[in-house]
Amino acid sequence: MQFEVKDLINKIKKDGLEEAEKLANEILFNARKDAEAIILKAQSEAEKLKIQAEKEASEYKRHSLKASRQAVRDLIIATEMNIKSLFKTALKESISNVYDDNFLAELIIRVVDVWSKNDNIIDIMINESAFSSLLSILRARIGDKLGSAVEIKPFETIGKGFKIQQRDGNLYYDFTSETIADILFEYLNPRFKEIIKLDQEI
Repeated sequence: MQFEVKDLINKIKKDGLEEAEKLANEILFNARKDAEAIILKAQSEAEKLKIQAEKEASEYKRHSLKASRQAVRDLIIATEMNIKSLFKTALKESISNVYDDNFLAELIIRVVDVWSKNDNIIDIMINESAFSSLLSILRARIGDKLGSAVEIKPFETIGKGFKIQQRDGNLYYDFTSETIADILFEYLNPRFKEIIKLDQEI
């Protein structure tokens, strides 16, 4: 009887240890399985985040590059416009320097000589500040035509130079420094662009 009890106790211990070991193995297996699943999920999420981050970085880089290129284009356009403005101003100033009273008087006389052959009255509009000095020169050169065939009028709004037209006729010319500068600038503009070379593709 004593041996039966002892054997029973040993069996209980053995069965309990085996059950406990089995249970522990199951727990360990499930834990490893869960851990592997968690790791796989984490790796998958990490890969998704990496792809998303790379995509966002690529988009950001693309937008940044596009913005940078646009900024460069804007800068080039602004620079070209500034240079054009400076060039046009310099051109106008150069013409104004050439437009002294003697030069303007000679130009007026040549136009009057051609136009007066048609017996048309010619109106000449001159800036007020240059009116007196030009009138003195013209009186000395074509005084016989002043008043009858040629009428000179002062205008405050006219810049350096003059405007001339046939009264009751179709002929009209603008010899102001602003207009001549515009004409010359349009003529020189293609060459100007070639010189500064700011309109290249970025």
